[in-house]
Amino acid sequence: MAKVPPNAGKSWTPSAVKELKTLELRMGLSVGAFDVNLCPLDPVSKKRLEKLISQALEWQPQTIWFDHFRFNGHWEAMRKNNLEGEHLPCKWCRGKNKVKELIKLASWLKSRVKERTEIGFFAVPFKAEEVPPVIEKMGQDCQQLGEIFDIVCPMLYHRMIEKPDSYITEFVSFLNRSTSKPILPIIQIKDLPDDLPDEYKKSEIEQAFQWASKSPSAGVAWFCWDDAVETGKTKIIKKLFNDVI
Repeated sequence: MAKVPPNAGKSWTPSAVKELKTLELRMGLSVGAFDVNLCPLDPVSKKRLEKLISQALEWQPQTIWFDHFRFNGHWEAMRKNNLEGEHLPCKWCRGKNKVKELIKLASWLKSRVKERTEIGFFAVPFKAEEVPPVIEKMGQDCQQLGEIFDIVCPMLYHRMIEKPDSYITEFVSFLNRSTSKPILPIIQIKDLPDDLPDEYKKSEIEQAFQWASKSPSAGVAWFCWDDAVETGKTKIIKKLFNDVI
């Protein structure tokens, strides 16, 4: 999975993409759906998203992943159902049902890409019945979004959210039952957030990979390659993937 900024970056050149395609690998691009400083219902947000979709489609990816497809809130720091940094009601969203509005945007997004690519979104890794702010404040109803999106990528950074590594498989299975769509878990390669000293050991990473690759998982993604380079863990990722090919 590759992440492409609005201007695509110097490394994403036509020749680089052409070389990637010769490897016969699936190419997916990730875009940030909504700016954290804007309400998703602000007309500026939709114009921005339309521009990002157009830019991403130029690369002819097999998948476009939409990060932050929700109202803002720091779920990573969520404790006892308290959501920090939540998007407060504004003139665009006040009195509106956040879930329904995101479903409308997802349907528009689907019509925008049509049959050119499949679309996926990054899911907050909590069950709404256990952590109500996922739906009540962020509006991310995975079951309903799963009726529109083709694939779901839960952000299962289990150490960061203080869950056992078995939670990776548990949540993948939950989402698969809820959406009937392929689920691609993305797991951490280092301790998060970045200001923490990295104490994530090789044996623990390998164990998390085993949980992430269990059925009904559609594969395993990592957050992220830059972190793997920074912590000297690229060989671990390569070996894990080579062992299952």
